[in-house]
Amino acid sequence: MITVVSLNSAMDRTILVNELKRGQVQRALQVNVQAGGKGLNVARAVRRLGEAVRVTGFAGGLVGSFLRSECRRLGIDDRLTDSGQETRTCYIFAEENGSGATVVNEPGPTVTPDEVAAFMAAYAEALGGSAVVVLSGSLPPGVPATLYRELLERANAAGVRTILDSSGLPLQEGIAAHPWAIKPNEEEFAELVGGAPSGDAGLKAHCRDLSDRGIPQVIVTLGGEGAFLGSGDRYFRIRPPRIRLLNPTGCGDAFVAGLAVSTVRGEPILEAVRLGTACAAGNAASLEPDIPTGDALAHYLAGVDIQEV
Repeated sequence: MITVVSLNSAMDRTILVNELKRGQVQRALQVNVQAGGKGLNVARAVRRLGEAVRVTGFAGGLVGSFLRSECRRLGIDDRLTDSGQETRTCYIFAEENGSGATVVNEPGPTVTPDEVAAFMAAYAEALGGSAVVVLSGSLPPGVPATLYRELLERANAAGVRTILDSSGLPLQEGIAAHPWAIKPNEEEFAELVGGAPSGDAGLKAHCRDLSDRGIPQVIVTLGGEGAFLGSGDRYFRIRPPRIRLLNPTGCGDAFVAGLAVSTVRGEPILEAVRLGTACAAGNAASLEPDIPTGDALAHYLAGVDIQEV
C-alpha cells in the first residue's frame, strides 16, 4: 500500500485553447476537470499503474465533495479530513500549438488547529500497512512549516519508506527528518542548495552533501532534459524519450508515482527512476495530467536512457 499526503488538494480545470492571448475573449476547444493538487495527481497515477493507494489531507465544500467522489470512482482509499473551508480550484490553460501551459493556482484554504489534529490522527492510522509514504506539494495556510518533518519522523519510526516532493521551507524542514528520497525540480533544488548548480559537477557535489546528511536518494527533475540521480556515491543522468509536448503540468507528480510504485514492488532505484521518467514523458504528451499504460508505457520506457556520470 502507498499512502499519499495531499495537504493542499485542488480541483484542476484544464482548458485547451489554440493559443493563449492576453486581453482577448477566447473560446475553449476542450475542458477537462480532475481531482488535482500534487498529491492527488500522484495517487491517480499510482492507481493507473495498478497499485493500491490511500490519500490523506484535507477536503472541504463542494470541491471537497468532488474530490471524494473522484477517489471513489478511481479506487483511491479516501482518508481525507473534513475542512470547514472550500478546497481550492486551479486553472491550467494548455495551448494546442504546443507552446506548453499557463497555470493559475488559487491559494489553499486556511486550516484550523483542530483540523490539523484530526488529520494527524488519520495519518497515524493510515501508516498501518503502508510500505511507502509520499509527501507531496505545498502546505495550506494554518499548517506549520515543520509538519512534513513531523510526518516523516512518524513514518520513519514506523519503518515506512518515504518520498518527499515539496519546496521552500517545508522541504528544508523535511530534509532534517532524513526521508529516503527527495524529488525537487531544478528551481526548487537551486533554492534548496543556495544557487543553480553548475553542470553535472555541481549537481554531484550538492547530491553528495545531501547524501552525507542522511538522504539516500536525491533526484532532481530537469523538465525536458530528464532528471539527475544521486544514489549514495553514484550519480546518473536520466534522459527522457522524445515526445510531442502538450501539457507538462503534473509531470513531476507522474514521476513520483512511478518512483513510488517501482519502490513498493521492490525494484532497484535505477528501474524506479526509469519508470518515473516514462510516466512523466507520457504525462507531458497528454492534455490532462495522466499517464499511459500497457504498450504505450512500454514504448516510453524503451526510450529512457540512463548514463552514469
